[in-house]
Amino acid sequence: MSSTANQKKKAAWELPALQSSAYLFTRNFWVQAAVLVAVAVGFYANTLKNEYALDDDIVIRQNTFVQKGFGGIGEILTNDAYKSFYQSMGVEQQLAGGRYRPLSIVSFAIEQGLFGECYGERFEFVRDRVLELQRKANITADEQKELNKLIEERLDLDKKITAENLALAPLRHGFQIAWYALLLVVLLVFLRECVFRTNTEIAFISVLLFAMHPIHTEVVANVKSRDEIFSMLFIALTFISFFRYVDTRVMKHLLLGALWFFLALLSKEYALALLGLLPLALFIFRRQKAVYIQPMLAIGAVLVLYGAMRFSSVGMGQEKTDRSAMDPLNEPYMFAKSHEVKASKLNRLDDYLVLLLVPAPLSADYSYQHFPYSDFSDWQVWLSFLIYAGLVVLMIRLIMRKHEMGFAIAFYLGFFALVCNIFMDIGATMGERLIFHSSLGFTMALAWGIVWLANYLKNAGRFVPAAMVVAIGLPYAWTAIDRNPYWKNDFTLFTHDVTHKPNSALCNGNSGAQYMNKALVHVDKNKDSVMYWSGKALPYLQKATELHPRYVNSWLNLGLCYYHRGDMENAALCWGNAQSAFRNNPILLGYVNFFKNPAGQAAVKKDYATASYWYRLAATANPGDAGLWADYAGSSFMAMKFEEAEKAFQRAANEDQTAQSYGEASRINAAMIGNGFSAAHANDSLMKLWKADSLNPDRNISLANSLMNTNEFYPRARVLLNRALATRPGDANARMLLDSITARERRMPKAK
Repeated sequence: MSSTANQKKKAAWELPALQSSAYLFTRNFWVQAAVLVAVAVGFYANTLKNEYALDDDIVIRQNTFVQKGFGGIGEILTNDAYKSFYQSMGVEQQLAGGRYRPLSIVSFAIEQGLFGECYGERFEFVRDRVLELQRKANITADEQKELNKLIEERLDLDKKITAENLALAPLRHGFQIAWYALLLVVLLVFLRECVFRTNTEIAFISVLLFAMHPIHTEVVANVKSRDEIFSMLFIALTFISFFRYVDTRVMKHLLLGALWFFLALLSKEYALALLGLLPLALFIFRRQKAVYIQPMLAIGAVLVLYGAMRFSSVGMGQEKTDRSAMDPLNEPYMFAKSHEVKASKLNRLDDYLVLLLVPAPLSADYSYQHFPYSDFSDWQVWLSFLIYAGLVVLMIRLIMRKHEMGFAIAFYLGFFALVCNIFMDIGATMGERLIFHSSLGFTMALAWGIVWLANYLKNAGRFVPAAMVVAIGLPYAWTAIDRNPYWKNDFTLFTHDVTHKPNSALCNGNSGAQYMNKALVHVDKNKDSVMYWSGKALPYLQKATELHPRYVNSWLNLGLCYYHRGDMENAALCWGNAQSAFRNNPILLGYVNFFKNPAGQAAVKKDYATASYWYRLAATANPGDAGLWADYAGSSFMAMKFEEAEKAFQRAANEDQTAQSYGEASRINAAMIGNGFSAAHANDSLMKLWKADSLNPDRNISLANSLMNTNEFYPRARVLLNRALATRPGDANARMLLDSITARERRMPKAK
């Protein structure tokens, strides 16, 4: 073979050898990797005592696909990440664009299958059957028995699933730390091989600062955020493999790069940033004139496959057009004016930089009402704009010089563009986990600056990198290790974070919910404890609903709080507010039974006044249920509260029409409701006339005649007729009506 042929087989240019400034104690890759693993374990070992918090519950415990273990993997890969939760609530996709991030959820299902019991199949059947029966317009006695039995089974299965998942919590947190440690090692490889070959010191310091940064506590301590770790891991592997392919032209690396890119996309959509970052990195760090078409073709092929999978799973993910169905917790700018939306989004940009520079206080929530809306008269909006405009200009200038810091800034901005709300709405104001990927660009720039300073100071700066890493690392360690225990569960997390975010609707709502959960533990055991914990919950829930008047969960919990404090009227009103924001909420349907059941029991005993009271509360709690208004109307009619009955009959008819406009089946007999309304109206009119002059025999007779249409009113009609005869003894009409009552009573079936 000729020398020319041999040269063609070589890489287009010779890579520089790995070099280091030797400012730190080691240049050895494996020692550096061991340090990073030690940092990961040391900083996050105390998360092993944690349980679950934030979205862990809906992604893991309430996810029947996960609870099926290996049997649920197919459903995880072919559905929205929150599909199971949406099914349990009886709603469609709630987040614009959908969430297709199956890989981390598959890992949870594998853990469930390997190390836990799998109750998901049975729970899914029971849950769906309960929802089906609860929504039936007319339920038979046998179906009611089945419903009661299934509700008990659902509660039992829920307890078993909760216990199983709590038992798995240390294991899941252990895996989380392991995945984070692996990510750090892979990032070290990525930066050493691809970015900082000529000074691997910068690579090591970059990853070391990244490993220690407290803003990552949410990603590591919150199990659900494994999708962030997986995404970053496979993005780094994609860079490594494609760079190795470009350097060696070995097909294995091209195929591996395509595989890692596919897994990165299945982890989270952030991998799309590689469409710009990968060719940019090759342009800066592999200074060949050839066009790297093969990696981009591989990426294109993977995108087609991923796009087909995503489309079949979550569809096009169109934006909501019905603003009444929107929630500011998912649409934080829905109440802002057009100029306020733009200004507010710009104003949030530099908040991420502030958190990266000074990561305290940290919080699980930065959502609706924590940040007031901004306008363009706010100087902070313009400061934020100028900072990022300056970063863009600096990035372009550095890229043209093929400087490493051009890539560092591009890495920061490339991933930041996907979460900053400027180019697309993400359904959140900001969040610590959202800056996870971009923070590597920040630590790259910080590490480069540290080494640059040491080089600038020459011999005097020999110990600068070590000193600065220690100076930064110690407060980082203190902050991260102190922060981790707050992620133990929702109670510790939100009752702590609400002190830093007092105007966050979500923090207030979740704090109140957690205090209310404490109260529920003592129901039927210790009334004083119920009053104490519900009293703690009350101000948080009240503030949450003030901040967010359509906050369904807080209205539900506030109603529960009032109910267990004995304030039935306010409980019903709160649940009614929840129903107005979320029609047919399955949790609400359960709470309504607190009023509906005693109403039914009173009706069976013919205690219609008591039945009317409870049915009124039930109808107030679920005002969209025409059947409850009909029951309230009927019991009020039988309690001779005709004015209430008349209004309730009318409300039943109105709500029935509304329900049908939603495509729901009618829950009432329209003819009976119409007759009831007419009878109530007539009786109410006569009752009012009678009350105005109760000694008038004609009014007594007229009212008695009207009441005779209902056999249970016969005793009252007899009293009225006897009163008329006492005033006018010879009244033939009164005597005839009395005889008619007697005859009707004789024909009535005898009670057994």
